[in-house]
Amino acid sequence: MYLRGRPVVLYAPSNLVDTYDVVKVAAPPQQKLELEWVLALHPERMQLASGQVGGHDGRAHIRVWDSITLATLAVIGLGEIHASVACLAFSKTDGGKYLCGIDDSNEHNISIWDWESGDEGVKVAEVKVK
Repeated sequence: MYLRGRPVVLYAPSNLVDTYDVVKVAAPPQQKLELEWVLALHPERMQLASGQVGGHDGRAHIRVWDSITLATLAVIGLGEIHASVACLAFSKTDGGKYLCGIDDSNEHNISIWDWESGDEGVKVAEVKVK
């Protein structure tokens, strides 16, 4: 198998070596995934926001998504959030129009986003905290 252009050798677990068949299609697992925790819940309780770590590409961001369909509603802060997202909160007094995010960089930037404006939101304010 190749992963990001590099060959990676995968070995079958030792207890399955004798019976493992690469061509055989296995049944899906019986377990289901369940969401245990979300970083921010919209006041109307229909939208959620979660912070995504940058990973290898360094593109940390905030993702707002629908709690029923799990569809992404907005991807916020691509290229503007460094390292990862430490904390998120929707505004309460205006029905969740704004989303506050704190990144986990050395300076801990706090940014306020009008997340409903377009697919990427609009940054309303930002301040660096030391």
